Amino acid sequence: MAWNEKLIESNRFLRGVRDFDTKIKRSMKFHPERMKPSFALKVWREFRFSMLIEVAVLYGIILGLAFLLSEFLPVTNWSITTYGSNLIFAPVSAGLESSEVIFHILSILFFIVLFFFLPFLANWEEELFRRKRHKWKPLVIQALVFGPVHLFSGSSIATCVAIIFGGLFLGYKYRVAFLKEMKKTDNNNQQSEDRGVLTSTAYHSMYNSLAFLIGLIGLLI
Repeated sequence: MAWNEKLIESNRFLRGVRDFDTKIKRSMKFHPERMKPSFALKVWREFRFSMLIEVAVLYGIILGLAFLLSEFLPVTNWSITTYGSNLIFAPVSAGLESSEVIFHILSILFFIVLFFFLPFLANWEEELFRRKRHKWKPLVIQALVFGPVHLFSGSSIATCVAIIFGGLFLGYKYRVAFLKEMKKTDNNNQQSEDRGVLTSTAYHSMYNSLAFLIGLIGLLI
């Protein structure tokens, strides 16, 4: 490849990085309320029993698919942690394995504090991956990115591939809520996007909550 072609490719990459950085900054600028405790309460008020059933089924599908991939394609067991566990569980696991009671207590406290941050973490991801994507093509593309991104949290390749389906599910929930709100508000785009993001955030937060609770039970057993 000629040096000028390399320069063009480099510029494209840098523009992509800048665009991503700008998107994050805009998200933080225009949605500061997501960093307040009241926002977490707002998300939790969206929780419904029917939502729990949907999320539980989704969790089972993702878990099952990840298991099948890891069984039939052993290479997909690889993760940056070498054992395919989420990095968030690492300090909790280490504390619970300690012989010191104080570390057991600190591990549980860490987990509880982290649990209350789940709505904010979920919203941050939903702002990045779902907002302003109303058609299926961009939602599918974002779902394909959404899965592999979890490699950086320590998830295995198998889990990341399975999480793509989670991204599609959240995209579907965002789109349905967005279109429904558009009809109710006479095509108020901003309000409809906010409604869509809140809905997908609630589902995402409930999914993470369920996964965290199951993970904690697994560590305690």
